[in-house]
Parts: sequence; C-alpha cells; structure tokens
Amino acid sequence: MQRLKNHMASPIAVEIADLIDFKGWHIYGNAKPDLKEALKPMGATFQSYFFGFNHSI
Repeated sequence: MQRLKNHMASPIAVEIADLIDFKGWHIYGNAKPDLKEALKPMGATFQSYFFGFNHSI
C-alpha cells in the first residue's frame, strides 16, 4: 500500500494520468483489503488465484 501511496504522491503522476487513457484496472492475485478499498473508486476488478486456477470467474 505504501508503494501505491508513493506513486500517487509523485509530481509526475498527474502528468502521466493526463497522457494515458486508463480503461480499467485488473488486479491479479490476493490483494489486501486496504488496496481493494483504495482502488475501488477507480473501478478496479480483482481476480484471486489458488494453485494456478482463477476462482473468481
């Protein structure tokens, strides 16, 4: 979570966001609850894996 906070606080984060048109966020793996809460307003989808199989589809 700290890494995400550092990236979002970066002065170039706004410049990059202006240049790129994000279509969506796809998070693969077991995300922690605080990361899910932080990315939920951005429309992120989360897919967790268990022994190489996707159990959220």
